[in-house]
Amino acid sequence: YNTYEILDNGPLRFTVKLTYNPLVVKNDSNVIETRLISLDAGSHLNKTVITYTGLNSITPVATGIVLHEPDGQIAADAATGYITYVDPTDNPNVDNGKIFIGAAFPGTVKEAKPVYFTETEKKEERGGADGHVLAISDYIPGSEYTYYWGAGWSKANIKDAAQWNEYVAGYARAIRNPLTISIK
Repeated sequence: YNTYEILDNGPLRFTVKLTYNPLVVKNDSNVIETRLISLDAGSHLNKTVITYTGLNSITPVATGIVLHEPDGQIAADAATGYITYVDPTDNPNVDNGKIFIGAAFPGTVKEAKPVYFTETEKKEERGGADGHVLAISDYIPGSEYTYYWGAGWSKANIKDAAQWNEYVAGYARAIRNPLTISIK
């Protein structure tokens, strides 16, 4: 990012606004990305709202999680709007638990899938990562692209992949079907 501004720094919410340097996207040469990231107390997931000024055509965007283990547990469900991954800890000789990573999407996800790197990419270009699990959506100029992302740990209140997947899937259901109240 080029600049940041802390908008909330209280006990219930932290919010930061990040503005990135201009970049070239397709035929647009002065595209500026702005991210508004917030985390509410008690939530495992941060909310991110992204806008692109200077972008003039519908553009695919991908939200991803880096994969560090080719046989790690992955869930990728475009229809219900979430992706998850169980990340190993760094020391196989010590039980440091498992780290659960995920993202949930209130909008349409066109495709959700793992994408693996070739052996050459892993060694030379990707720092040993095995790939990504991706959620691919379209960004419509003038709109906001919103998603929620975060993590849990098996030595805290998320004990296994099934519990984490249910948490993230439930979060996706809730943000896709928000509570509405009518006063008559």
